[in-house]
Amino acid sequence: MQLNPPASALRTTGALPASLKSPQVRAAIAVLTEADRPLAVFNEHHECIEAGAYLDPRARSGEVVMDYLVQDAAEPGAAIDYKALRETREDLLLDWAGLFWAAGWGVQEYREGCPNDVERLTRIILTPPGVRAEGRYPLAAALAAAEIAGPSEGDKLCAALRAYGVPAFLQRYAGASHVLVAVDRTDDLADADAGLRLVISSDEYADRAATAHDEPWSVQLYTPADDFEGQVFRAPEGLTPVEESAVTAWAVARWLDKEGPVLLARHPRPATVPA
Repeated sequence: MQLNPPASALRTTGALPASLKSPQVRAAIAVLTEADRPLAVFNEHHECIEAGAYLDPRARSGEVVMDYLVQDAAEPGAAIDYKALRETREDLLLDWAGLFWAAGWGVQEYREGCPNDVERLTRIILTPPGVRAEGRYPLAAALAAAEIAGPSEGDKLCAALRAYGVPAFLQRYAGASHVLVAVDRTDDLADADAGLRLVISSDEYADRAATAHDEPWSVQLYTPADDFEGQVFRAPEGLTPVEESAVTAWAVARWLDKEGPVLLARHPRPATVPA
């Protein structure tokens, strides 16, 4: 007589059964397990019975999508505090992203806006070290530039950005400081300050000593009318100031290539009238 396996034997952690065949998913699970981070647990019906990280492979690109899943509601219609859930998901994903950066993975944030709430991080796209495509922006170049720059945290970030041909300016205003990047790479400081720009800050300061850096870089987009358009990147936790500068510069350079032309067409610079 053939006995049915116990339900516990049919459970999977971190991914659904078919996804566990993916080497990159298994590698991602290993990173999280080594750091003692929670993994989502699924029963034989593919229902999430324990909250944690969920990994889903992208077969063609070799990437892995990482999300945070909560336990499926035991009762249909059970009340869920979605705002609190989004906040928890964002905090956990940022923590997990730092683990993967430290392990040499490529990390890309995916954010979504929600009604009556700010835009929040909802997923992380992971690229294993062996298949990461850095293209025209090798991370080593930004790391080397940031390593020898200083003394401030902003100096290191500016050096990393310039290694990719991105003009960057350390700007101080009303006791605060930040790094300014023009969406139009031909802009000087004056044009950058008045035009479509990225403001990169760390707890309102960018001119502290690099050793005092304790808040991840946040990259925010502003229009020429000083309207805040949203956060386009936030560096993951757990990196050194040099690593964080390089990672932020890499993300900004790629973002400018992709989004810059579209935004500049949407916000054309007023024509100058000859004197």
